[in-house]
Amino acid sequence: MIVCFVRKNQSISGTLTSFSIPTPFIIFLLAFLVVYTLSVVGMYFSLSVKESEKLQFIKENLPEYLSQFESLPNFSIYQANSMLFIMVIVAVTGGLLAFLFFIAVLYNIFRMLKFIKIQMSPTTYRRHRAAVYSLVAQFATSSVCFLPPLSLVFVVFIKLPHAQVLVELLLVIACFHSPLNVTVLVATFPPYRAFFSRVVLRRE
Repeated sequence: MIVCFVRKNQSISGTLTSFSIPTPFIIFLLAFLVVYTLSVVGMYFSLSVKESEKLQFIKENLPEYLSQFESLPNFSIYQANSMLFIMVIVAVTGGLLAFLFFIAVLYNIFRMLKFIKIQMSPTTYRRHRAAVYSLVAQFATSSVCFLPPLSLVFVVFIKLPHAQVLVELLLVIACFHSPLNVTVLVATFPPYRAFFSRVVLRRE
């Protein structure tokens, strides 16, 4: 989503160099996002218990649930150790930095739209503004994707009662992202709404 905002910023800025993001900074941002994503995914993967060691891990730590796990066709186990704590710190820190950059780009886009409003046709201005508002709405809905997993980590750390029920509820919330995102697209982006309407009417 941040890359989408950067591309929108660059497409609107055009020849307005004072509003354009320097290319070296964009390259740095892309490198940061790639390294950040791979680091978090790599640390998360390192927390998993190997397939051959899963049942032994349950015998040693949760023997009362062994028979229930043996009946499952497939399951994964992730250990809540020091690496999980490091992963949370890296994920939160990187996420905050990315969010701050997103706020800076968004502020620059709205400042730019206000500046060039009198220099472009009303139709072009409305099209750019609608695209920006749609991106903002989609960014807001993306919180449905990353907030449940983040909350899940804190549930594990704090060891809240009825943690299993809370985890299942968080997973259900995360699954709402796709339909919610489509709904937001239809509601906030006129071209997509027109396309969606044509597809629905054609089927009817």
